[in-house]
Amino acid sequence: MADVARMYGRCVYSAFLKGILWGEADNCKVALLTGTYAPDQDLDNFFDDVSANEIASGDGYTSGGKSLTWDVETSPLVFVGSPDPGGKLELRADDVIWASLTASFQHAVIYYDTGTPSTSPLIGYIQYNTGTATPVEPTAQDFTIEWIDGVVASIDLTTT
Repeated sequence: MADVARMYGRCVYSAFLKGILWGEADNCKVALLTGTYAPDQDLDNFFDDVSANEIASGDGYTSGGKSLTWDVETSPLVFVGSPDPGGKLELRADDVIWASLTASFQHAVIYYDTGTPSTSPLIGYIQYNTGTATPVEPTAQDFTIEWIDGVVASIDLTTT
C-alpha cells in the first residue's frame, strides 16, 4: 500500500499559464474525497468534476476543504534556481491539519477556489492506499497532510 501524488493534466494551462495562481495562491484549498472517486488526470479539470465525491461536512470537516497557508514573509509560488529553463516553479504551503476528524476518504484534491466549482481548476491529488480499496478512516483524530519540504506541486522548467 503506497500513497501516490499526481498533477492533473490541465494544471499547467489552467492554473499557471492562464495566471490564475500568480499573486492569488491564497485561494488554494485541499478537499477530501471518498474512495468512489476515480481520478482522471485528462478529463477532471475543475472542482465540479470531483465535488460529488467530497466527504460530507461535519465531524471535523467543512465542505470545500481547508485553505492552504504559508509563512506570510514568503510567497507561496517560488522559483527554485533560475526562472529560465533549468529551474523549477513550486507551490509551497504549510502542512494541512484537520483537528478531531472522523471520516472515510481515499483522496485529497488540491485546487484553486474561484468561488464557483465549475471554474475552480484542479492542481493535483493524493491517492491514499493505492492499489487497494482501503480508505483512510480517522476517528476523532487529527489528520495531517505533510508536504515534503513544504512543496505542494512543482513544475520542472528544464528543457530537453
